[in-house]
Amino acid sequence: MMIRGCVSMNKHKLKKEGTKWVENKLITEDQLHAILATYKQRNHSYLLILFAALLVSLGVLIFVLSDWAQVPNLIRISVMLLSMIVLYGFGDYFYKKSTAATETYPYFLGVSFLLLGYVFFGATLLLIIHMYNVVLLSVWPYTIWGLIGLLLYVMYPHVLIYITGLVITMFGQIYSGMALHHFDIFIFAVFLIGYTFIAYKHHQKLTSYVLAIGFVIQSLIATWMFTDSYYWFMLYIFILYVASYLMPKHKQALETSFFYISIYTIFIFKMFETFILQDDYFFQNVIFEPVFFILLGISWVTTASYIFYQQDYARLIDISLFIPFFFLPFGYMYVIVSMFLFSLFYVVKGYQTQINKTMITGIVTFLLSTLTVYVQFAWETLNKSLFFIIGGLLLFGLSYLLEKLRRKREQGDGQ
Repeated sequence: MMIRGCVSMNKHKLKKEGTKWVENKLITEDQLHAILATYKQRNHSYLLILFAALLVSLGVLIFVLSDWAQVPNLIRISVMLLSMIVLYGFGDYFYKKSTAATETYPYFLGVSFLLLGYVFFGATLLLIIHMYNVVLLSVWPYTIWGLIGLLLYVMYPHVLIYITGLVITMFGQIYSGMALHHFDIFIFAVFLIGYTFIAYKHHQKLTSYVLAIGFVIQSLIATWMFTDSYYWFMLYIFILYVASYLMPKHKQALETSFFYISIYTIFIFKMFETFILQDDYFFQNVIFEPVFFILLGISWVTTASYIFYQQDYARLIDISLFIPFFFLPFGYMYVIVSMFLFSLFYVVKGYQTQINKTMITGIVTFLLSTLTVYVQFAWETLNKSLFFIIGGLLLFGLSYLLEKLRRKREQGDGQ
């Protein structure tokens, strides 16, 4: 069990720890040498290849969008298409070679060439639009680019190919919102159906977190474009939270990523909300849309009922973050109270269960809650230097208290 936990450890650190195990007579010196002999030092040279691919990709995009006036259009397109075909050819060759030889270097070399070919495809598409002054009424080039990313991932399943395609769809939606003032339903469909299906099927940690962040970005654009009311964002993030709760247990990567991204997002949202709700002009001019209250109310009550059915009562603290208080007088006070209740619950729960993630969530959210209150009530009344000094002292005090609790818990475990 101990040896198994050391697989991801650095070899130098493993040797250092192994020496202690020998001194404590947990293992013999021969066993230590046998462990070190079977442990292969990781080769991180592939990182240089990936950074090289990133730099070349950025250079290609900048170069394509620069002025090529002296070069005929046909030659420009031909060069880009030829480069793309060559890169895909090299990528396919090295990718298959690595599969046969099970070597790391050719594998990442192949992935890097495939990524470059994928970037060249999008760059060629943008070049044609730029050359012929095509007026974009939607972000269809990014929709096509995202679809090709899905196809490329199906042929060559690698997390970097997936993330690259996903980032392009997110950028396409951001561009649609900022430049065209429109939420593009087609690129959202590519994101929701295509990339979500792949993440659900493979449920890797990195792809799950990127997908969850992508959903938050899509929700921001949807809130901005569809309504004039900021609070709709709360409903979209609640959907993400409910998805984490209903996720099958064997999809733990998706469950975890959806949960933490939704919790931290709604917490940051509530921090923002506490400031705007203190503005009398904003409070008097906010539009109360009945549809929002109906949809959120139905979703909230249904989720709460399911929580009672499952007898998972701790979840009630989570969904309390999604109760809207903005329509109440002094609504920001209720928001602050809900933030502190959530953070204190997770601090206590973390120390009781000794689950690091729960403990960290409680500590981070408590710090954010304290920071919110401190900035709101102390910034205008205190001298600015005194403001930062007191803030620092409070953090020192909090760190001391948490360390004292940690040591007390460890002493209890030792007994």
